Amino acid sequence: MKNSLKIAWERRYLWAFGFFAGVGMPNTRGVAVEEKLGDAWAWLTSNPGLLILVLVLAGILSLVFLVLQVVSQGGLIKSASAIERGQPSSFELALNAGLQSFWRVLGLELLLVVLLLAGMVAAIVPPVAMIAAGPAGLKVLGIVWIVLAILPFIAAVLGAALLWNYALRFVVIDDRPIGRSLSLSWNCFKQCLSESVILFAISLGFSIAITIAVVAALVVLAIPFIILGLVNPILGLVPGLLVGIPVLVVAICVLGVFSSAYWTLGFLRLPCFKQAAPPGAPAV
Repeated sequence: MKNSLKIAWERRYLWAFGFFAGVGMPNTRGVAVEEKLGDAWAWLTSNPGLLILVLVLAGILSLVFLVLQVVSQGGLIKSASAIERGQPSSFELALNAGLQSFWRVLGLELLLVVLLLAGMVAAIVPPVAMIAAGPAGLKVLGIVWIVLAILPFIAAVLGAALLWNYALRFVVIDDRPIGRSLSLSWNCFKQCLSESVILFAISLGFSIAITIAVVAALVVLAIPFIILGLVNPILGLVPGLLVGIPVLVVAICVLGVFSSAYWTLGFLRLPCFKQAAPPGAPAV
């Protein structure tokens, strides 16, 4: 964790990759927001040409974001591995590494999405069908199915996330093909189960702690602007956004780099990775 934080703070050229690797889609709630969105959607649907243009632009932006996110994953992993091994690291080297591993990283991400969707369908569709269309006995069986499937499904999702993390690093660090990376990650997961659980538990605990800290810091930072907003909404909103958005962006960048570096450095220390390393690979 110490080395990961050091990489995240000192190697600022990785922040661009950290932003795309670590950014998430915020959830907005509230009746006023929903009403405004509903009005905007009604206006767009009454202008089909504009709606098509908006959808095309949204698709292009989503595609660009996906490309940058995939490149960032590979670049961050390769850079953290190089820094840990005392090898050269720079923005250009990180970008080249992300581009070189692009298709395999994308393939792994799509495979994870497909597996998760298939798991959700297998776990949810049969019991929902029983509850919706079956007699009373099948309805009860469907409810029992859903209750009993919750914990195994959560365990399967966590296991898939760990396997994906390991396979991703075999792909980027060792330049392995997808199939071989998945095979090695499964062996690694079995051989280093306790270490994997510890890595995940520390990551989860840190994520919860840092989320609370960031939210608390943003709340404290927002208090003066909220007070100004009571006097004049524009006077509070504009300076608040000018200060708050850069702080939030920097936090996302640093945490994106840290998270990737944490899993990479932890992965490099696993005995199963050292055993699977190709001949001539530098020792960690």
